[in-house]
Amino acid sequence: MKSTRFFNAENIQQGLASYNLACLYALQNKADNCLEALEKARDCGLVPDQQDILNDADLDNVKQLSWFDEFIKSLADEEKLAKEENVVVEESVENDTE
Repeated sequence: MKSTRFFNAENIQQGLASYNLACLYALQNKADNCLEALEKARDCGLVPDQQDILNDADLDNVKQLSWFDEFIKSLADEEKLAKEENVVVEESVENDTE
């Protein structure tokens, strides 16, 4: 079975196949498993950008669930935080070179 390959990939590197597993779970109407896999992909930094997720038809079965909007918001929050941290690092580097 092809999903076995995703599990093998997960054993090699955590999060590597999590997004694909989330899609499989969504297609199987396993919403809790889908959320868990999406969170793992996010936490490992291996999740597509928000727009790709929103456009992914494989996730259509879970897009109407309340946790899906919260998950998308968490991606936006993380992206904003990453940009803010990047600005701080850039300012620090600029100050060190002056």
